[in-house]
Amino acid sequence: MPEGERGFSDFSKVVPPPSNKSVVLWRYLDFAKLVALLSDKKLYLARADVFPDRHEGSITNNMLEALKQQFADRAELPKQLSGFRKLMKESVFISCWCKEPESEAMWKLYCGDNYGVAVTVVYQDIEASFVDQNRLYIAPVQYMDYQTQGFPPDNLLYPFFHKRRAFAYEEEVRIVKWCSEHLPGTRARDHAPTEEEKRIDEYELKRGEELKIERGTGISLEFDVETLIRNIVVHPYAPEWYFKAVKLIVEKFTPALGEKVEWSSLRTEPLY
Repeated sequence: MPEGERGFSDFSKVVPPPSNKSVVLWRYLDFAKLVALLSDKKLYLARADVFPDRHEGSITNNMLEALKQQFADRAELPKQLSGFRKLMKESVFISCWCKEPESEAMWKLYCGDNYGVAVTVVYQDIEASFVDQNRLYIAPVQYMDYQTQGFPPDNLLYPFFHKRRAFAYEEEVRIVKWCSEHLPGTRARDHAPTEEEKRIDEYELKRGEELKIERGTGISLEFDVETLIRNIVVHPYAPEWYFKAVKLIVEKFTPALGEKVEWSSLRTEPLY
């Protein structure tokens, strides 16, 4: 997917990075996921098709209408592209973060009323280390009206960096990896496939299914928790014993992060 060349869009312009790359990102977790992160020292990326939003990886109404007009003489092509985009969801893996400031809505959405933690990192640290090392993409999600707006159709990952405006409150930043070898062969041809092409398609389909089973609903990548984690923030409404339990677990698995466990800033007493 070349970028910046004639006829191709520039990823950083369609999905621009934050104006200030020192922005802090928050990831809200339950206790079990924190333990997994610290003990395994790996970041989990979930497969796109297991997200609750059914519109993950989809295009907008305007884009679909434009495709139909562009290929009016080849009505089957938009349908083939639609099928391909649906399959893409099985080979794209995502880690979701939220831009600062801290959000009570996110606490309740991901951690419930009383328990949970948030891990914070700095955008530029993640980009310079984790993202570049693993050939990932990172960018803030762009929110738009899916009935009247659109984005360039020339990059297969753009649909995973765009969401409907109803989700704008999340202020989401995504880390995305496309495992293209995970995608079964689905070539669009203007001729009947030869026997050799059929054998290749069957092999790729089988291999894609094997990888899907092997990877399951997510992948885990090495993550330098001691270097990249800025703070571990405890739920604002958690009891005292929960804070102590979090600190104990953090010190057990990553002693260097023990001093970075802190209460949420929302826990302050009101002033009258």
